[in-house]
Amino acid sequence: MRYDITGQKFGKLTVLGISGKRNSSNDILWECKCDCGGTKNVISGALRHGMTKSCGCMKKGRPRINPKII
Repeated sequence: MRYDITGQKFGKLTVLGISGKRNSSNDILWECKCDCGGTKNVISGALRHGMTKSCGCMKKGRPRINPKII
């Protein structure tokens, strides 16, 4: 079952609509616009379950924390 999530906001991403593309698992990709101005195509499950929250801008400039060192 497919839900229309157009217009919904997940983290910094606002869903613009279906991108017309699919990933390697044949899942529908949704085109999203980030608050920073970037865009990203994401599957709905990654949005709904909080796995994808931005276009990647939140990772830029942030130091990586290795949990094995802590």
